[in-house]
Amino acid sequence: MVGWGADCTGATDGSIAGVMLGSKYLPGKWVSVFNDRLNTSVRGFEDVKISALADRTFSLAKQSLELN
Repeated sequence: MVGWGADCTGATDGSIAGVMLGSKYLPGKWVSVFNDRLNTSVRGFEDVKISALADRTFSLAKQSLELN
């Protein structure tokens, strides 16, 4: 839709719900296929555990809330 798509809204809502509820509510077929691994082109995070990124995100969010 030439930049007027609604996919970003669904992705944001899904991300918020995922943070609030955790992965335990996702179907196993959606989670197990990734084997808790993510391959990226970000230096230092080329092959990283998804759970490690989730823990890091939680820790940074907690630090941010504590500072404010």
